[in-house]
Amino acid sequence: MFSCFSCGGDGHPKDVTDVALEEARRELKKNRGRAVRDVYQFGQVLGKGGFGKVYLATHKHTKLQYAVKQVEKRPESWVQEALLLEIAVQRRACTAIPQAVKLEEVFEDGGYTYLVLELCPGGEVFDRIIDQGNFCERDAAQVLRALLAFIAALHGRLGVAHRDIKPMNLLLTCGPSQPLTAADVRFADFGLSAFCADGEHFHETCGTIYFQAPEVVGDASGRVRYDKGADVWAAGVTLFVLLCGWVPFGGRFAFKKSELELRKIIRAGKFSFTGLVWEVVSDSAKDILRLMLTPDPAARPSAAQLLTHPWFAEAAALDRPLGERMIANLKQFAAACRLQKLAALVVAKRGGGLGNRLDPDVAKLREVFAELDANGDRRLTFDELKDEIQKVRVAMGGSAAGAAAGAGPGGGGGLDEQELWKLFMAADFDGDGKLDVNEFVAAMMNAAGVQPDEKTATEAIFDEVDVDGDGFLTPAEVQLLLPASLTRDEATAIVAGADKNADGRVSRQELEEALTMSKKHSKRAAGLPEGAEGQEEEAADGGGGGAGGDGEEGEEPGKEAAAQQAS
Repeated sequence: MFSCFSCGGDGHPKDVTDVALEEARRELKKNRGRAVRDVYQFGQVLGKGGFGKVYLATHKHTKLQYAVKQVEKRPESWVQEALLLEIAVQRRACTAIPQAVKLEEVFEDGGYTYLVLELCPGGEVFDRIIDQGNFCERDAAQVLRALLAFIAALHGRLGVAHRDIKPMNLLLTCGPSQPLTAADVRFADFGLSAFCADGEHFHETCGTIYFQAPEVVGDASGRVRYDKGADVWAAGVTLFVLLCGWVPFGGRFAFKKSELELRKIIRAGKFSFTGLVWEVVSDSAKDILRLMLTPDPAARPSAAQLLTHPWFAEAAALDRPLGERMIANLKQFAAACRLQKLAALVVAKRGGGLGNRLDPDVAKLREVFAELDANGDRRLTFDELKDEIQKVRVAMGGSAAGAAAGAGPGGGGGLDEQELWKLFMAADFDGDGKLDVNEFVAAMMNAAGVQPDEKTATEAIFDEVDVDGDGFLTPAEVQLLLPASLTRDEATAIVAGADKNADGRVSRQELEEALTMSKKHSKRAAGLPEGAEGQEEEAADGGGGGAGGDGEEGEEPGKEAAAQQAS
């Protein structure tokens, strides 16, 4: 099995990685015999994921606040190595790079490892934009300047590729009332970072699909070969999202597309600057985007080279807000994937359809879940899933979800242990480290791109929890859909993502529009006239794949003017 923690396949001796792992082991020894809760008072949960939880914590002596990442210990050697490398890279990064979230210290006990991290009270850049309701090119340039400086230092000083550059990992140290500057931006989550010297390459797909470069996605035969330059592409996708509110490849409907579709769109490398939202964006910003989103990695500039682009000087005077459409698009982008996952969870619970109809693929996946549930507690741990990996292969090969089994690089119709771990973490909706039957079925459906249609999902959700039959969903009702460990605040956030008229509840129409992104809304956002049926989905997708999702209807970088004239 290929290790994803250092460059491989090109003769790299991995000495740097070995040294870094030893540094992390020494870091863990510093607090051996001390309990983290003896030093820090744990408060509210700030976030959850497949790795564990992040807590707000206060140092009992200094009273300073931190974010403590609690990671469950795993017996697999590659999981242990991944965490050690994350510790080592983050320690080196925060020492050498001002923009990296600082790692204060590390603890461990019998069940968990704890990373004590710098607290970023400003939260995610996304949340700041949505809460403030305004954002301009000057702000976007500040964020990108910090991001490129971070990437340049990571690549140059440390010889490390981050491999998970995305807006969700951009945090702020400044409060909501303070102006955003490059000095306030921090970059988090080094869980996929790895050492890679110049001239060496990775050969495993890594990161979040929307931000993967063509060389990370791999060619049609599944061949993957990329280096540190893939981080620059991901930074370009991040800037695109900050300027318009959706991704360039897959567009506004990207969350509805399967990974197979998205890979094809990304390989084509075509995108456009169509729609009203782009009319207020400068030509200089579009130029730096074209450079960053150059499909050929050999022709793509480095982060250090991009820092000299004239846009950074010009953007200082570009303080006109990018507009309400961008904020609305960004809000949808931030909420859509979670809402879609919730819909899939409900449809999975109801058997794939309405009433008593039970989809045969869902029925088969439920049977497989029952076979995998060795102790009969109706919850699957990763160990149970791993021990019965052959049953998962068979299930995915024999149902509609079988498309997912061949979705990885090279196809082959099988899952290795690391691929299964990724699937498990993505499926764990509430981050409690276990899957119930609905999480399992929904994950298999989503992995294969077999999401429920929006009308079916909407009706299923209302049938399930609209207890008073008034035709609206409140946060209290939505909470009934969520696993017990998720809070009312999280239910409220989901409602807010679909609540178009801001009345604190969601109608059938609002929910269906949130899931489909509404054709009427797409026309308005793209500036298309009524009746422009043949163009609206391409425009709504930002040119990133058109109605067919294959990238052929989007335009090539740098040629949007000719395409607009032709249309």
